[in-house]
Amino acid sequence: MVLEKFTRERQMTELQAKAKEAKRAVERARGTGDASIDKARSDLEAAVVTERLEKATLATLQRQLDNCTVRAPQDGILVYSKERWYDDNSRIQAGSMVHFRQGLFSLPDLGQMRMKVKIHEAMVKKVSLGQKAELRLEAYPNLLMHGTVSSVATLASMDGWWDRNVKEYETLVSIDDLPLEAGLKPGMSGDVKILVKQLSDVMIIPVQSVGQKETRHCCYVAGPRGIECRDVEVGDNNDKFVEIKTGLAEGEQVTLDARARIAAELKAKDGRPEELPKGFGTEAAKPTTAASAPPVPLSKK
Repeated sequence: MVLEKFTRERQMTELQAKAKEAKRAVERARGTGDASIDKARSDLEAAVVTERLEKATLATLQRQLDNCTVRAPQDGILVYSKERWYDDNSRIQAGSMVHFRQGLFSLPDLGQMRMKVKIHEAMVKKVSLGQKAELRLEAYPNLLMHGTVSSVATLASMDGWWDRNVKEYETLVSIDDLPLEAGLKPGMSGDVKILVKQLSDVMIIPVQSVGQKETRHCCYVAGPRGIECRDVEVGDNNDKFVEIKTGLAEGEQVTLDARARIAAELKAKDGRPEELPKGFGTEAAKPTTAASAPPVPLSKK
């Protein structure tokens, strides 16, 4: 009776519980297997994507490594570029960092040379493409070369913080009659004279003979009654001569100290006549001061 009523039921209950637990264990194992398969599948896909990206990165680095070997297109003098002239670390050297479209070096063509000139903002308006120029190098002072203006910068260039108030425009002048036997080298310095305009049969006087009073131009003319101030109308000028349109006649004599005389007149108006130069207001035969320079005759050119 005990076996049938108690032991049998207990064993059946235990066996049924174990059967259910085994079934749950199978389900858990099946779920764990599916999760492991999904995880393995996702890991595989991630690995494939990572492999593709790494291969692309490797190909990019390989191209960059191949581009590290830069070959000159032709024989010649190789000049390394320098991004900042005041910083030696910016020059091209082993281990330097470079950026996109950075200039590394240049190959000067000694058969086609040109001069780089900086034109002041007051004169750049007179310079244009195609104008002829005369060039002289300090290394060959007796060699006169001819050139043509090939480009005029649109923006002003400044070399440093100390000259930021000076506006100069970089102008390139190509050399037309370059003598190959002269042995010109890049970096040589010289003088460039740009022929911006040619005037014929005009009256000219030295620039020292013209001064400015407020908005008027004047010069001092030596006549029978002494030296007098006369208003004139000026035209074009260069660093030596000024064109005179009206106010003077050919053969008259003008002094070379117009600015000093104007300054002396201004001081005289302020009640300081002792500052006047010697011979002021009279016809001095042999002046001894810079403010009383000898008169020079006018000429036409």
